[in-house]
Amino acid sequence: MGIRLGKTPPRGRDFRLAAWFFTGCLTMLAAPLFLLSGCQGVEHSLQALRQLLWVEGDKGAQEAEEETLPPRFGGLPSGRLQPGDALADPSSLAVQTGAIAPQDTVDSLLTGNGLTPGQVQEVLAAAGQENSLARIGEGRRYEVAAGREGLRRFLLQLDGERRLRIYRTRQGALRARVEQIPYDVQAVRLEGKIQGSLFETVAEGGATPAVAMEIADIFSYVIDFHKELREGDKLQVLLERRALDGEGAGFGRILAAKLTVRGKEHTAFHYGGSGDYYSAQGETLRRAFLRAPLRYTRVSSRFSHARFHPILMRTRPHYGVDYAAPAGTPVHSVAEGVVAWAGPRGEAGNTIRIIHPGWYETSYFHLSRFAEGIRPGRKVRQGEVIGYVGATGLATGPHLDYRIVHRGRPIDPLAAELPSGWPLLEEKRVEFRRAVQEMEAGWAKAPLLEAPDGEVASASAAERPLF
Repeated sequence: MGIRLGKTPPRGRDFRLAAWFFTGCLTMLAAPLFLLSGCQGVEHSLQALRQLLWVEGDKGAQEAEEETLPPRFGGLPSGRLQPGDALADPSSLAVQTGAIAPQDTVDSLLTGNGLTPGQVQEVLAAAGQENSLARIGEGRRYEVAAGREGLRRFLLQLDGERRLRIYRTRQGALRARVEQIPYDVQAVRLEGKIQGSLFETVAEGGATPAVAMEIADIFSYVIDFHKELREGDKLQVLLERRALDGEGAGFGRILAAKLTVRGKEHTAFHYGGSGDYYSAQGETLRRAFLRAPLRYTRVSSRFSHARFHPILMRTRPHYGVDYAAPAGTPVHSVAEGVVAWAGPRGEAGNTIRIIHPGWYETSYFHLSRFAEGIRPGRKVRQGEVIGYVGATGLATGPHLDYRIVHRGRPIDPLAAELPSGWPLLEEKRVEFRRAVQEMEAGWAKAPLLEAPDGEVASASAAERPLF
């Protein structure tokens, strides 16, 4: 039985059918190569071939071609770092970057960038409880990229090191992940002589108050900044300067530091995954006790067996050290321990007393208030904020009266020989010495940091990652 032929189709239609068939075959053959290689040249060749095969004036075919072409990548301002399963950006995408304002919420931020309430709920659900967006800190950087179909990505700075990315996958769902902020890092030197204060010296050298605070923290176990630091003492620091997309983004870790106080050089080298600092000899700078419970304030009254009391107008012992500081200044526990008392105590005002190992006790007088959760029986960590400076009890102004008792006997916090920390294990010493040599070599080559245009660096320049 012969094949019955139908009516011959028009020549133009026959050409279009052949074109569709030919294009489909080429696409099927080229797709695996395109997916495996990611080569844009294959895709461009297919586009050119399609343009040759489409019949001129066939508007429907042109529109179909525009809809089926894969969207081109419009890279993040931070560049090159979209996840492998992310849906690529279309040619037109609204991208908004900025910093969280005091009145901002995630809802207001996303709806302000064109998302519907339903799409906002999709973002919150993708974040989940482990990445709760109920509270977003003021000043954190963010990026919102949205198109007609909704959110493509939402980036939110979590801290100086991490950011949360919520993005749309090629399957259409939103996914959340925490990732490191991709800084470009350069080691730089900061050098200077103490003039005025540690903060002023660091600022004159081109760094920020946050760097000065970290230097004070590193050496706080071995140097009493209230008592020992003097004009003309020498400071040298090797630290990381960060940039993101060519713009300054504050400073990272302090790699090493040297502080010469009254002719004696104290060294600190960053070593180990825990981020501890050690002297050049491998001795830990961390001690069982901090030298002071406040960060870099002024001693207004010292330990004495006979001090004239300005309110009671009589002489009596003062078994503590008074630190003058603004009301509300955080007070830190100098060592690990257990809270034995947290409440008002007559002349001492709001008081915290902590029991530490080795028969040590510390007390903190005249607090304006206690930190959240501080109560008798609570364990505290070294350096944990336990309260805030005030003027409760008998006090002429805001200050902290800090006291130490050892085996029932008051001792001078500024002169006491307190327990030390542990040195590096012997098997780690060789590796540590090699790390120190590498840092010393890098120190010599690192460029000198300078304040921009001879001005003091401002606090706003610190920790300012851009997206």
